Amino acid sequence: MATDIITLDVAGELDSQWVNSGMQPNVGLRIVRHYGSLGRDKFLLEVPGDDNAPCYMRVNGHYQHIDGPTLADWQRQQDEAEFMAQWQEARREARELYAWASGR
Repeated sequence: MATDIITLDVAGELDSQWVNSGMQPNVGLRIVRHYGSLGRDKFLLEVPGDDNAPCYMRVNGHYQHIDGPTLADWQRQQDEAEFMAQWQEARREARELYAWASGR
């Protein structure tokens, strides 16, 4: 099975998106530095504390997938969840409109 790889540029763009969207603690992938002993720091692209989000570790000039869904799968899940929320809201509004129009 092939390992999913993200370039440093893509990781930087994802981190910038998080910063530009208000840096909410549990929303959006971001680059996090984990300090280790003897200068063995790890740089992870992750959502800290979210086990359902992807986790990539910086290795040899790129970020390599190490845990959770891949970025593509996670983005697809996020898009599906957003679509379902919008659909539920539209459904609720349609029920309210029908109730209003029918005098119920």
